[in-house]
Amino acid sequence: MKNATLTTSTFLLSTIISLFLFLPSCNKWTYDEELNGIQFKKYKYSIGDNDTISIIGYIDSDMKINNIECAAGWIHLTPDMNLKLFCLAKPNQIKNVLLPKDTWIVSNYTYDNLTVVFPEDTLINEFPVKGGGGSKGAHTSFYDNGNLKSFFPFKKFEHNGIIYKKSIYKSVKLNENGEIIGQN
Repeated sequence: MKNATLTTSTFLLSTIISLFLFLPSCNKWTYDEELNGIQFKKYKYSIGDNDTISIIGYIDSDMKINNIECAAGWIHLTPDMNLKLFCLAKPNQIKNVLLPKDTWIVSNYTYDNLTVVFPEDTLINEFPVKGGGGSKGAHTSFYDNGNLKSFFPFKKFEHNGIIYKKSIYKSVKLNENGEIIGQN
């Protein structure tokens, strides 16, 4: 019994030591290096299920990446180097939506619906769309045709005789034709 306990303890200890030696290498920052034509101040690979799920990096000047002017700061890329989280350095049209400078794109817009955080409160058609908060601000999403899919209203508004409340907790949902289908 004593040998089994000692063997189990030795196994657990060696497993813990191996994890401490292995895990830091997965999240290790690489400094002042170019990766796939992008000059990073620093970057690292984000690993999940033993595979790269993102490349997280910091660029210290505005830079064109994938034909989009990205603002200096944090960017996230997919393993195949597509942008998935970044801030626009200049106005740009992405997926039929004209976006102002300083808008955060917070989705892998190549494969998913476009999801953004506007730099400030804005009106889209007659809808009061909440902005601000950087990449963690109120998310606004769009269908591929450019129509709003969901948003958080920055003020109370009326549409087709129904009053919708200002909210940062309940988004307004629309169908692909731009008709409101609810707030939840």
